[in-house]
Amino acid sequence: MNYTALLKKSYHIIIKNKFLWLFGFLLGGGLGFNSFGNGGSGYNGNSAKDAQMVSQVSNFISQYWMLILILGLIILLIIIIFAILSIISRGALISSVKKINEKQETGIRDGFSAGWHNFWRILGIGIILFLIIFASIIVLVLFALLFLLIPKIGWIIAILLGLLFIIPVIVESLIVGMVGQMAYCYCVIDGKRIMESLREGWFLFKSRWKNISIVFLLILLISIVVGIALILALLIVGVLLVLIGVGIYYGLGLIATMVYSAIFGLLILIILAIFSGAVNSYYQTVWTLTFLNLTKGVPIEE
Repeated sequence: MNYTALLKKSYHIIIKNKFLWLFGFLLGGGLGFNSFGNGGSGYNGNSAKDAQMVSQVSNFISQYWMLILILGLIILLIIIIFAILSIISRGALISSVKKINEKQETGIRDGFSAGWHNFWRILGIGIILFLIIFASIIVLVLFALLFLLIPKIGWIIAILLGLLFIIPVIVESLIVGMVGQMAYCYCVIDGKRIMESLREGWFLFKSRWKNISIVFLLILLISIVVGIALILALLIVGVLLVLIGVGIYYGLGLIATMVYSAIFGLLILIILAIFSGAVNSYYQTVWTLTFLNLTKGVPIEE
């Protein structure tokens, strides 16, 4: 397999067919941000203040429970919608890349149609893959907890064995992920059923594990480089925007600063959404072309 040609062709496909970015964005489930560090909790053990805080929270919940329930249901609905769109988008990407590689006409509507057609099988494959990994983690945790029953040195043994056995669990998770990528392709491209797709994906991995592992490592390396570059870009842009924001605050006031922050905050979110769509569609394109090459003998030409 020509890995350089594989990466280049995948890049050319997503650049020439930017509608794939939409599926890539939805495949990732949208954007998520986490806050790290809050400057300390400020807890000082004052029971009176704690009781007062609990009372205030309780009163707020009892007063606005209906609003909280509605907001919770809206958030749950949004999560479910994005999960459904993510499953559909995986099938859409695989089908669209196959057709593009064969120089067939395709687009957003055709992609969504293919994704919806394979929805339940892709969902089934995903659930089984999750259960395999989840079961291994549960066994590892229970195994470690068992040794905690040993007096004095039980926790030491549990930690040592946990660290020892977590490596096989990580390796298993990586293998399951690679088998899963092939199973998804068998499902969408060959129309195989859930268990048949998983079985064929496993057989393909066993026979061509070197090729598939190299592709995985290449994607991992690209992910690391892209991640570092993105962090550096966000830091540089963030510092510049903060400095500009400080200047606007002292020059034009709070209202202008809030408008400025809202505009550029929304702009950054849009850019990140487009970027994530392009990256996710690229990775799935690489996996799809890998599958076509390994199973159909489709040549990878730049």
